[in-house]
Amino acid sequence: MDTTDKKLVFFDVDYTLIDGNSGFFASLRFVKHGILKKRRILQALYYTLCSFYKDQDVKKIYQIAIADMIGKSIDEILKIGLECLEKDLIPRFFDESVKMLKSHQEKGDIVILLSSGSSIIMSHVARYLGVNDFYAIGPRIENNLLTNNLPNPLCYAEGKIYYAQLAEKKYGLPLKQAFFYTDHHTDIPLLERVGFPHCVNPDRKLKRHALQKNWPIHRVTRASPPPSI
Repeated sequence: MDTTDKKLVFFDVDYTLIDGNSGFFASLRFVKHGILKKRRILQALYYTLCSFYKDQDVKKIYQIAIADMIGKSIDEILKIGLECLEKDLIPRFFDESVKMLKSHQEKGDIVILLSSGSSIIMSHVARYLGVNDFYAIGPRIENNLLTNNLPNPLCYAEGKIYYAQLAEKKYGLPLKQAFFYTDHHTDIPLLERVGFPHCVNPDRKLKRHALQKNWPIHRVTRASPPPSI
């Protein structure tokens, strides 16, 4: 394929490729293995609910969620993350979304996951799907141990523009010719920047915006059995 025909293709993950919140399932796995205390999930859930009618403080929620992981070996955490992928997430992939992703791969496009989920989980999801790259939220690793230092900006809302621009520079392909598939209205800033915005099972705010902009809307369902990658 001529490189001039290649395009950047970004996919959100939770509720776009996967029917559910990957962080929730990962948290349950970490509780099961004694890495997280149950109260951390309740704290994060409470904070999320308190933020329901305004923009969520994702950094605060994430710091609560990873508090018990600080100082843990990244190898141990990644092993549990792989278990989460295999047992919890693979059965929840949307068949149609995976087909759209694979279609871009077959065309030779550069496919990138752009998620506000945990980089611990997204690294496994990216490998499973065979995508070119991924950007997510994760604590910095020092001496093979997790720290409480998070990247700035976070890969969330307008912060996703920053990471999309990193990909633009890395691969030498313009955002104005890129695709972006997502379900959530917080991704509107990046949807406005790309040439081909696509809404997958959009929430109410995004659906309204998509209808005004005449953006494509995809209704997808969970695969049964899970797709073969």
